[in-house]
Amino acid sequence: MLFYDLLGRVEFEKYLEKGTDFVDVSSLKSGIYILSIEEPNGRIAKLKIMKI
Repeated sequence: MLFYDLLGRVEFEKYLEKGTDFVDVSSLKSGIYILSIEEPNGRIAKLKIMKI
């Protein structure tokens, strides 16, 4: 799992174990991020996230 800022810089990175349902992102500043998650089959999901 990667969180990118809008300039494409990686701001947060975490490897998720199967069944993980909580990620502490309190270290991220308020703003808009792109969340990128790569699945085991290679498929990549991307979401826009706003932290307030």
